[in-house]
Amino acid sequence: FTSISASLFPSFPSVKITKYAKLLIIRIIKEHPVSKLLVSAYLYLIYSVLWERGGQDRIRVDGGRAEKKPIKGFFIILAANIPNILIALIILVSQPFKATQSWALTLNVAGRSFALLWEAMYAGVVSVFSPHNPIIHVLDILPALFVGTAAYLLGLNNKRLVRLFELKQPEKKEPAKLNQPEHSVKPDQPGTSDAEK
Repeated sequence: FTSISASLFPSFPSVKITKYAKLLIIRIIKEHPVSKLLVSAYLYLIYSVLWERGGQDRIRVDGGRAEKKPIKGFFIILAANIPNILIALIILVSQPFKATQSWALTLNVAGRSFALLWEAMYAGVVSVFSPHNPIIHVLDILPALFVGTAAYLLGLNNKRLVRLFELKQPEKKEPAKLNQPEHSVKPDQPGTSDAEK
């Protein structure tokens, strides 16, 4: 059991976790700006899609065609993360046995290969934290779950966090109305008959 737990949870330095986390975030920003941009874009896409879905459900709820289900966003993003969860499970299950069992080594290599392709936006983050730590593949699911759930709730309540790409429409001014009826014809105008006068 100790060898399994040691392989799953490598020891951290003897400093406070918050200080360690700050140093890692600074390192990610300095050394992996592309990964930071990719993660931000990925989370923004999740935010915009699930906010829109929450907004559509709000319209149905306001119209009395559906019930309000605030937890629905969590289940939507959880279902979307099924491939990430499967990849994390494959890596977690095979990690303790990869040194002694050939099936575990094969599964581990396959899982890490799929993780590199499927979770490419997190590649810089994974390489900073630990390329050999399988827990990181579980943790990289959490930001999407948090952002997706929060975005759905915001959409359901018609609140926006980001108005980055919204364009404001100019206000339309109504033309001034005349006191005369629209289709009235003056009698002195040329082209009018005596019957119209």
